[in-house]
Amino acid sequence: MKIFYKNNKNIDGGIVQLIDKEKMMDWSPEIPIVIIENYRKDHLSRFTNNKLRSEINKHLDELIKDVAIPLMAKGLETENSEERLTLLTRLEEITRKKTEMAKPIIPYLEKLLKDENEKIKKLAQKALNNFEKAKKKKQLEQMRKKMEQLEKDWLEEKVSNEEYASERKKLLKLQAEIGD
Repeated sequence: MKIFYKNNKNIDGGIVQLIDKEKMMDWSPEIPIVIIENYRKDHLSRFTNNKLRSEINKHLDELIKDVAIPLMAKGLETENSEERLTLLTRLEEITRKKTEMAKPIIPYLEKLLKDENEKIKKLAQKALNNFEKAKKKKQLEQMRKKMEQLEKDWLEEKVSNEEYASERKKLLKLQAEIGD
């Protein structure tokens, strides 16, 4: 276990325990990256002490670099295609539900597009498509916010009809691409 001490007067002075690298090496290849990114997303922001947060973040980065990515690479580069298919199936599910958590594996998925096994290629492509779809959803959200302001400006006649129509058309095209 890796132990971090809370030195903040506002907190109970307790400790934060995180798993160490050796124990994590025994896990399934996809689990470390999910756990690490989940902890980073859901728990790290709770710590008010910047030094503590920084130390924990550094440890999580080390876990990603030294454990999660090597385990993932080992699992994806194994000769056993059934093992790779199982791992890719799980990864595809993860990329569908929580795309951000699986970002570090993109280069490995891209390598698998050249694999001879069609099922592996197809699953790798599906996972990469999930990343692309998530990226477009973010773009769409940004564009919707922009359109809200543009609509206000258009109603106040600060924006021309052509400019409004052009931006609206872009928004509709992006919505159609995503299926939203």
